[in-house]
Amino acid sequence: MINRRILRIKAMQSIYAFKQNEESDFNLSIDKIKSDFKDELNIKGKVEAENIKEKELFSIDAFKKIINENTTISDVVEEENKSYKIIESAVYRYKEKRKEDYLRNKRKMLAEAEGIYKTYLEVIDILIKFGEEDESFSLAFGRVLKCLKSNYQLSRIIEEKSVRWETAQVRSWLKLLKKEEGLYPKSETKFEDFESERAQFRLVVRDFLFKNEVVISHFEEDDLNWSENKSILRSMVINTIRELDEEDFEDAPLYLLSKNWEEDKVFFQQLYEFYVAGEIEYEEYIEEKSKKWSVDRIAAVDKILIKLAICEMINFPNIPVKVSINEYIEVAKNYSTPKSAIYINGMLDEISKKLQELGKIRKSGRGLIDNK
Repeated sequence: MINRRILRIKAMQSIYAFKQNEESDFNLSIDKIKSDFKDELNIKGKVEAENIKEKELFSIDAFKKIINENTTISDVVEEENKSYKIIESAVYRYKEKRKEDYLRNKRKMLAEAEGIYKTYLEVIDILIKFGEEDESFSLAFGRVLKCLKSNYQLSRIIEEKSVRWETAQVRSWLKLLKKEEGLYPKSETKFEDFESERAQFRLVVRDFLFKNEVVISHFEEDDLNWSENKSILRSMVINTIRELDEEDFEDAPLYLLSKNWEEDKVFFQQLYEFYVAGEIEYEEYIEEKSKKWSVDRIAAVDKILIKLAICEMINFPNIPVKVSINEYIEVAKNYSTPKSAIYINGMLDEISKKLQELGKIRKSGRGLIDNK
């Protein structure tokens, strides 16, 4: 099945995109307020300029307060106020656009997860096709290719998902591979042991399939978010090859969707939903424990990862606290700054203790493992 860490990464990316949409919607709403008062100025003339500017600034401040503090219009401005309608319109427009962005990013997130899975199968399959089309490739990487080709589960799902490569495409890419010094095996190359063979095979994946411009261009055409998904896919394929066992190749661990996908999909969707619903609360926990600098100075990705971990600790009783913390630390190592993992680890350790004191963390079943 698809490793849940990959789902956590996709959730992080989707939330990051949603937050960017949210910021854009916020600024567009403020621009609309300014535009409305500009129209009023054009009607009333420069005599009223100072008064209109005053109302504009008041309306922008009121809008920010309503959105940032999650309060109602009536708490900020009286209905009799002449700016009420403009503020009401801006708030309504912002909330409707935010709702659209929320749903769109959620749908996109699910589609991308399933798309990554399909591309994963395609990458594995073309490696097998290289061996079928090229004798030198097959001879050099015979043991690794046997592990992949003999895996019944992999073969069945490639067939079920109708993964197909045109022979011309396979041969074209093989020609490109042959030009890559140090990657394409020379005639009659035979590695001494399985580990050496497997290590060189990983280099073909890393330095050809995920670096060659022609190959990259092909995947970019099929995946508009290739720049985001590339690193996830590369990790999936390389880890699959790394875990191949010459003695137990029929049960090699694969990143495949299985009967557990429906359960994982629920986790995936709920992680996104709970995050958005509880973000203000999670922000408060970070603010309380952020002693060295303002929350605003924390890297955007770090903040999202910390909030996702808080969200997971609170809302998923069957996942141990340590698992949640460790998963987001690992994600941070690949997707944030060099020091982020250490910072996130320290923050989450402190916040998890606070959440347990408050009774916010209630684990059951598997979630009780190592949960102290």
